[in-house]
Amino acid sequence: MNRDSLITKKELDFSENPYIHFELLLSHRFTQIYSKDYLEEAVKEWSLEADRYLKDGEELNHSLIVSNIIWASYFLDDFQTLTQYSDKLVSSKSLPYSIFRMRIYGAIDYSYYTTQQYDKSLKLQREHSLPLANFLGDKEQIWKIKIRQGVYLYSLGKYEESKNVYEELYAQSHGEDFYLLTNLSNNYYKLGYSNKYISFQLRALEFEFKDYRNLLNVYRNLFLYYTANKDISSALQYIEKAKEVAVNNNDSTELALIDSYLGTFYWTQYRDHKKALENFDAAQQVLSPSDNYIKYIDLLGEKGDVYFRIDSLSKAREIFKSAKDLALSKSNTVDYLDALINLAAIELKQNNMQAAEEIFDEINLYPLDDVDFPLLT
Repeated sequence: MNRDSLITKKELDFSENPYIHFELLLSHRFTQIYSKDYLEEAVKEWSLEADRYLKDGEELNHSLIVSNIIWASYFLDDFQTLTQYSDKLVSSKSLPYSIFRMRIYGAIDYSYYTTQQYDKSLKLQREHSLPLANFLGDKEQIWKIKIRQGVYLYSLGKYEESKNVYEELYAQSHGEDFYLLTNLSNNYYKLGYSNKYISFQLRALEFEFKDYRNLLNVYRNLFLYYTANKDISSALQYIEKAKEVAVNNNDSTELALIDSYLGTFYWTQYRDHKKALENFDAAQQVLSPSDNYIKYIDLLGEKGDVYFRIDSLSKAREIFKSAKDLALSKSNTVDYLDALINLAAIELKQNNMQAAEEIFDEINLYPLDDVDFPLLT
């Protein structure tokens, strides 16, 4: 992007008629018009302008400038500001019902998804986005909204409702949509329809994969399914196929994830701590705690648990301390408390009652009502 082509405040002031900014922001070229710095400053100014328009009873200008704030915040990944103004836009009766309003709804929907407010996303879709898409006769938007609806329902554990959404879409796709196929099969798995799940996963292998990572996901799903059903030969067959795909695409991160799966496999199936730790070590050498935090912290938890179970407590303590420090750096209270509890379990196992009590004192500093994590037994 040529920064010289971006507008400046001198060329287009923040206080210009909000419709001008609305038209430019909602155009497909807006990233070639506005810089990040311009928008950050503009959002601050527009917030003040929005209050003034509201006070003066200028409803249309208020709705337009709120739309500008939402779209700019969406571009800036400022979801706190975006959600602060979302209700004002959704309840607006002055902003025309058009494709532009639909795009603003999409930005709000995405912000709810990113901040895991799935219930608010579903309410927005059912009460506003879908009715507007139907009013506009926009079949593509209807399809996209329903796809997201299935995701949100699944995330909330409403697998039957998610399944119904995906089955409706799958019937319309004539079985030619890989994304629908795999998401529908995941709902079947959660609902206990094992035969349907494995049938859909195997059918997914018939697709031509433009993105090799989709093929990897299918192989991993099959590995996990056959492992859970004690078909070890089939499980290993599919994880080897996954490894071959990762090698052919020089994807070291995927190879590391496969190593972590194998570590879990050898420990849960055979209690082979040597092979388990060998695979966990290989995965840890490649995975980045900054880029793959969730996988990395889970890996530390599994690795530490193996050392704990085989009474290699000094190693376990070292690993759980690393997990505690990492969780603290990410301000992740659940993972931090999980690491503390594991450290307390080590002290109890060694009869270090005072050390364990000190850890429990720290744990008691946190409210635990909304914290959901498994306790060691």
